[in-house]
Amino acid sequence: METILLVEDLESLAGVLSLALEGAGFQVLLAKDGVEGIAKVRKGGVDLVVTDLKLPKKSGLDVLRAVKEQTPEIPVILMTAHGSIETAVKAVKEGAYDFIAKPFDPDHLMLQIEKALEKKRLLTENLILKENLTGQIGFPKIIGKGKLISDATEKMRKVAQGKTTVLLLGESGTGKELFARALHLLSPRHDKPLVSINCAAIPKDLLESELFGHERGAFTGAVGRKIGRFELADKGTLFLDEVGELDITLQAKLLRVLEEGEVMRVGGVTNVKSDVRLIAATNRDLLARVARKEFREDLYYRLNVFSIVIPPLRERREDLPALIDHFIVQIAKALKKEVRGVSPEAMKILSAHPFTGNVRELQNAIERAIILCEGNLLLPQDLGLTPSNFQSEEISLAGGLADASGAAVRSVESKMIQKVLSECGGNKSRAAEKLQVSYKTLLTKIKEYQIDGGSKMKRFESGYTLLEMAIVLAITTMLTSIAVTNFTEQIPHRQLREASVALAGELRLARQKAISKGADETISFNIGEKTYGTQTLPSHVNFGWASNVTKTTNEKKDFPDPDGISFGDDKANNNKATFRPDGTGEMGTIYLTNSKEESVAITVNITGRVKKYLWNGHDWE
Repeated sequence: METILLVEDLESLAGVLSLALEGAGFQVLLAKDGVEGIAKVRKGGVDLVVTDLKLPKKSGLDVLRAVKEQTPEIPVILMTAHGSIETAVKAVKEGAYDFIAKPFDPDHLMLQIEKALEKKRLLTENLILKENLTGQIGFPKIIGKGKLISDATEKMRKVAQGKTTVLLLGESGTGKELFARALHLLSPRHDKPLVSINCAAIPKDLLESELFGHERGAFTGAVGRKIGRFELADKGTLFLDEVGELDITLQAKLLRVLEEGEVMRVGGVTNVKSDVRLIAATNRDLLARVARKEFREDLYYRLNVFSIVIPPLRERREDLPALIDHFIVQIAKALKKEVRGVSPEAMKILSAHPFTGNVRELQNAIERAIILCEGNLLLPQDLGLTPSNFQSEEISLAGGLADASGAAVRSVESKMIQKVLSECGGNKSRAAEKLQVSYKTLLTKIKEYQIDGGSKMKRFESGYTLLEMAIVLAITTMLTSIAVTNFTEQIPHRQLREASVALAGELRLARQKAISKGADETISFNIGEKTYGTQTLPSHVNFGWASNVTKTTNEKKDFPDPDGISFGDDKANNNKATFRPDGTGEMGTIYLTNSKEESVAITVNITGRVKKYLWNGHDWE
């Protein structure tokens, strides 16, 4: 709980303000004159001072000077009924955060208090950061001399001095936040707030309020005005981490702020000017998300004015020794341990480890090893990273440590790419996103390791792959919903079964994704704008569980919601696709039928794994 010192000689006003501040969650100290106020400041424990200008014994300006002399980081807000422009200018020049003339709106005072305290917190964080970066950035020198990291650092130096929006691209753990902070510290705004927010860590229904703020009564629970991150970062820098996770509606609002330089709080009626330098970061392939309509193209180009790619640790192995030495010095000092280096055997293990979690994983590994270390050097047993943890075959050391390290990394990368491609059914865009690399990087790796693409989908007589058929089916479904087009005119009958397999694959992937995000195994899907169950998935995964139907035989009956879902012209009953569980609740069946009475039945278990295919009642595959 933060403590506010209120210096006011008028008891009635002091009482009202004290109650308001305590109701807002602050601890309040009262002083009735300037001398008492200065004494309480010197005792410490004060986070902010609100003082009247005209006081007995000592004035509010005297209180301000005492605060700035002893604890200059504490903000001071002056209030007076005897205000003048000259007095206000003098107070601000001497370090006052704000000057408020009586009578004033209590909401305005509360707003200024919130902004002042947030600025104090951010300045404190920046001071700590500067201390931490002293050995890490020679102002500003990121650890490492390899070409990739040097190129990224040089780009950072060049763009730091302006207000250009910067997009940081890199896998998790590569140091995007460190680059963002370094950019801020090197900029002309270094003495202004650096405000950070992780877009993936806050629920989307709360994120809008966090970014833009809200007015009192804007929604249930909005008992007071809240200042958003854009306003808090005014004249400073706003860092949007994981910007690729923004909901599509918030993307539109963010775009408007970037274009107009103004913010409107939730529930507000007026715009608030916002002068911020924006830095965004993502580990996603935003262009791939743009292609899938998951990220606005116009926002992408607004953010990608100047991009910096931060390389993963596996692409800058030459920097590993310097990073290890840096972390040993930093962590050993913090833990008060006498560790000074790494044994040759331990260094071999560290050099061969893939570090898929990048620099963050390396830092955590060194910290864990230092905790376990009982001597001056880190030993293999301290690391817990034996070769068996990450490679399954022997790698020759004949070419030396560098060759062994490269071979280990290539082996792990190749196996990981093959595994993820297989899980994604050969979909390279989805695999690249899951591997947290760019689509271009994945294609390069596939070619380098001579991987067949991981696709388990064959081409059928039509010449289409299953993935292509899934796309055809999705487009056809959309067209039929608009123009009531016959399903069989879009997909010939012999391709019907091929499309159904692809659809089952999409269903399985979507289902696994939903369950991995915490959905119950009885999860339902959605079709169009109708939601069946609690988890809404992409519109091209247009199937739903039906709760009341137990039959597994193919029927031409149209089931009413929520007992079944149909595609196509329901009134003419030409075709439909229905997904429903059988009586056990452990299995479900997808049915595709067309006007020629040809049908596909695909039985799927609770995890989405396909168990059986029937073509016109007969087994097929």
